[in-house]
Amino acid sequence: MDIKEISKQKIIKMINSGSTDLSEDEIKNLIRQKTSENNASIDEEYIDLCFDLLVISNRNHRPELKIRSVKKPVKAALIAAVAAVLCFSTITVSANVFHLDIPHEIAMLISGNAEIDTNFELVNTTADGYALTDTELAKQLADNGISPVTLPEELITDNCTINQCEYNTTLALNEAIVSFEYKNNFGCITILQFSEDIVLVGDKTEMNVLSGQMLNINGMDVLIFERKNSCTIEYKDNLTEYNIMLECDLDTAIEFAETIK
Repeated sequence: MDIKEISKQKIIKMINSGSTDLSEDEIKNLIRQKTSENNASIDEEYIDLCFDLLVISNRNHRPELKIRSVKKPVKAALIAAVAAVLCFSTITVSANVFHLDIPHEIAMLISGNAEIDTNFELVNTTADGYALTDTELAKQLADNGISPVTLPEELITDNCTINQCEYNTTLALNEAIVSFEYKNNFGCITILQFSEDIVLVGDKTEMNVLSGQMLNINGMDVLIFERKNSCTIEYKDNLTEYNIMLECDLDTAIEFAETIK
């Protein structure tokens, strides 16, 4: 239901006070009304202010979400973000809209690229266990300073051939790059184990994403992104980050990821 338009000055006043008399649905209706106008006349500044107000509303009513502002300087990106916010009251991007079924605070699709929270602040990042520590790969990683590890079990089955392992060590982290073939599909896993908990600045970008989803595997939230000819699997366990690129379809990537132990 439409509500009477509120002036920019009043919205700015509410933003500056850190509170709002409007409900979340009322703010969304303001955004919806503005985006229903002709694209050429859309008031981007007004919509931007509404986003800030929506963030304040969510912080006041659901502080555990730690939602950040979603300002977008480009109109096309702004309209995409508007559509995302209107999908669900919890600001979750619908798979039916952008094919990105991941909470908006964790990853956001902008012009075909997924912008991912670098620090994984709102995802589960503690593995339930480490079932593969006795394998040759896990032992080799441990010998190079990366332990414990939680990996896809398919890496050590007959379906997979490990081609090369490279290691790099600095004061801040230990890095491993493992290239392999899985069911005749090329793959590469990069493992970064930091020496201490650090806060990174900015977002990571996954380019040319067709779809994305988040699965809970071995206690961790695992992000899976699909591209035309490959998929990426990302997850974090305490101080260890994993990024797997696999030249395969989405079903194969999910099958591979679901064996993480």
